[in-house]
Amino acid sequence: MKNKFAKFIFIGFCLFISCKKKNEYVSPVYHFQNHSPHLSYPFVKTASNSNSITVFYYDTLGRIIGAGNQPYAYSSDTVFFDGSPEYLLGRSGLVNFGFQEGYTFAYDSSGYPISSYFNGVSADTCYYQNNNLIIGVNSVGIVDGVPGYEVFLSYYNTRINTLGSYNYGMPYVGKSSSNLPDSSISLNVYTNNLNLSELGNIAPFNRAIYTYTYNSSGYVSSRTTMNYIYSEGDTETQINTTNFTYY
Repeated sequence: MKNKFAKFIFIGFCLFISCKKKNEYVSPVYHFQNHSPHLSYPFVKTASNSNSITVFYYDTLGRIIGAGNQPYAYSSDTVFFDGSPEYLLGRSGLVNFGFQEGYTFAYDSSGYPISSYFNGVSADTCYYQNNNLIIGVNSVGIVDGVPGYEVFLSYYNTRINTLGSYNYGMPYVGKSSSNLPDSSISLNVYTNNLNLSELGNIAPFNRAIYTYTYNSSGYVSSRTTMNYIYSEGDTETQINTTNFTYY
């Protein structure tokens, strides 16, 4: 399970942010003193699907303080989630260590996540082009004795990503891709033996297609993900739509 979870906590930072939340309806929580930060990017107010709705709350510094009824809090160098330490921040203000999973993180000079480590062993590596994640290599599977995997992305280069880390009040996890992805392909591979020229000969285990609608400001108002999951000659299709509003 380590390899799949590493992809969630790290490669997800590079692309979209999926804040932790319960999969249930959450009514507004009035003990959060919410603010609408006056900054240069939009803040997500709600994310909803056919089964749930989550309201997000922010402080005057533009940091998330609540996702539904689950609080975030901050000290000088620590982010707390639901009362427990979640992230230790480095001098740059970016996450250096994740308490729950035991991963450490590194970033490039612009603040994009480029690598994570588990027990000193490389876990994830991200490669960018034009400020967009184009290859995410997960290699924790080598540690666990199971294959790692790759994620390869293409983008709608004229559409700005309004579902990234800054839009969810989490600038401390680093910058997300600047544009919106239109597709991704995941492969099961042993990354330490992989020759990139051989990628076209490896069958994917997951292919995702992303489509969007937009509000009058050009922000994403809905995202539909069509997942094709390949296993033992069979293909399973999953379709999920999430709707968004903004402050």
